[in-house]
Amino acid sequence: MQLTKKELIQITDKSLTLAERLSSESSFYEIKDNEALVNSRLEQWCKVVTQGDWKQFEKRLAWDGLNLSKVRRALGGIHISEDWQLPAWTETLNECLKVASLVGLESLENEKIKHNRFIDPQKPLPFEEVFLPFVYVARTKLEKQVGSLFNRLSESAHINLERNLIEYLVELCAWSMNLEFSVFCATKETRLLVDSLDNLNNVHSKQHYQDFIKSMLECKLLDFFREYPVLARLVITVIDFWVDGNAELLKRLESDWFEIQKIFQAGKELGQVLEIQPNLSDRHHNGRSVTAVTFASGLNLVYKPKNLKLEQAYIKLIDWLNKYGVPLPFKLFKVLDCSTYGWIEFVEALPCKNEDQVKRYYQRSGMLLCLVNILGGKDLHYKNIIASGEYPVLIDLETLMHPLAQEMNLDSTNKNESLKNDLFGHSVLDTGLLPRWQSRSSGFKYDASGFGGFRQRGGFFRVPKWRNINTDKMTLGSENITIECFNNIPSLNGENLLISNYLEEIIDGFRQMYEFLMKNHKKILDSNSPLTCFAEQSVRFIFRSTRVYKLALNSTLKPKFLQDGIERSIQLDIISRPMLVSDIKPHDWAIFHEEKKALEQLDIPVFAAFTNANYLLITPNIKVEKYFKYPSFFLVCKRLSSLNFQDLEKQISRIRDSIV
Repeated sequence: MQLTKKELIQITDKSLTLAERLSSESSFYEIKDNEALVNSRLEQWCKVVTQGDWKQFEKRLAWDGLNLSKVRRALGGIHISEDWQLPAWTETLNECLKVASLVGLESLENEKIKHNRFIDPQKPLPFEEVFLPFVYVARTKLEKQVGSLFNRLSESAHINLERNLIEYLVELCAWSMNLEFSVFCATKETRLLVDSLDNLNNVHSKQHYQDFIKSMLECKLLDFFREYPVLARLVITVIDFWVDGNAELLKRLESDWFEIQKIFQAGKELGQVLEIQPNLSDRHHNGRSVTAVTFASGLNLVYKPKNLKLEQAYIKLIDWLNKYGVPLPFKLFKVLDCSTYGWIEFVEALPCKNEDQVKRYYQRSGMLLCLVNILGGKDLHYKNIIASGEYPVLIDLETLMHPLAQEMNLDSTNKNESLKNDLFGHSVLDTGLLPRWQSRSSGFKYDASGFGGFRQRGGFFRVPKWRNINTDKMTLGSENITIECFNNIPSLNGENLLISNYLEEIIDGFRQMYEFLMKNHKKILDSNSPLTCFAEQSVRFIFRSTRVYKLALNSTLKPKFLQDGIERSIQLDIISRPMLVSDIKPHDWAIFHEEKKALEQLDIPVFAAFTNANYLLITPNIKVEKYFKYPSFFLVCKRLSSLNFQDLEKQISRIRDSIV
């Protein structure tokens, strides 16, 4: 079971994004007599982006140097010319199809598809058998890339990686696969009889399901990917990113092996990697994400595929503050920065041992809140804090020193007033650490703050829910769930603690830290202070909420958006809508294109700023000058030198209001 070159060309041209079609017109020829299709897509695009406002829509096109006449050709049916060089992902697709054809339902554990230990009978995944050939190909490609390094990982570690991959593939294909399964079952003449027998015996037959899996593995996967060519491309993209990302991790682990031994466990032998926890963060830059690694020696590390200079600067600063006598010392952890990636000591979530530790925990929380507020921290939600005994530990620092975007057309006479507002208008609420209700359109509210935990009221989270998994009556619906507490919540004697019961401890810690910094600000601002380590750092700029990106991505996994790349691109274009409120082309319009480019390949977009500059780096070759009001390091220094009791009381009032 393999696709011919002609079939691969057909799948490729249907999977192309709108941007690819517009940028490579010379490689295509247009299908005639498609006026109705073009008009339908234009109307849909206009509806998605501007809610049907054609004047606004034409403005959006003009910002890209386009007009209705130019886009009509790309919106219609097109074909790639015969001499088109097929992309590499089509080769991987054919490999997967070839392996699938060698496997029947009865031989899923034969030599060709061995090592499918990641299948958990207690936690079945919908249609998991269909994806075994894909995981097999991914594993084979990884082993080929890394050679003997493959054995650095234990069997259990490989199981975790492969389980993570098959879960992702199932997530991508769930809606489309379920639709095809429903159609398959509906064509079975015996369905009514089987259903009657099931109801009589209170059991769920697997006959139709097994027939469906068998037909998919034997031949129907070809038809499936012909029907959903965009999905074919996404599936292979995920596989290729998984292979490249894990190969990169293993090679980096090998090159840093002795340095890791030296820094994290005084030269003691690490031993084999026993466990791996992948995908501990959003996926960026070709599917890369944070991974936890456990060695046979007992050492636990966190691998981050980004530079860790900001983490190093933070550790140096809190170490210095500890030595200079802060009210309570902060917890330190070790960091190994390797320029484009690095390793961090794993911080374990631990309960408090007694009430005194609890009180110190919340005093430190107040101190941490004060420090983070002055350092311009932002978006520090429940996943960024670990409650480790009596220590609240900040584990994700990429949004410290967060810059302030420039207000357009600011009157020069008001610039001094603007600086004053930026110094003290910045609120402890902006850090994301304090409890803060967020609302959804249904009226449901939730709190995902760093200190507040995960609370909800007025409703429930609705999440997808499979029922009767891998039987003839399997369906995809939804259910209401209550989110449980995470590792950011301190506990005592097995009970999670409420921040509202320790308001005074938080305020006390905040006040003591504020007064300490106010008293010692000259020492901290001295050229020999570790604060200078923040002076030339790359930091993440949050242009848009990650939740917005995830909503956009999830909406495009419905079957109707996976049949043609144009349809999915049009749906993703919704993220341009907020920028269209401007009458003129925004100076940061290029951000939208990079956002969409990342989303097309299932990444969460991420942008960089620098603490000593006021430009935004969109890509290595594209930056927006004067995007920020001031370099963020300048603002932090100004804030430190301007601390005063009036601002202290204002921030304490905000803390009190938030927690109460």
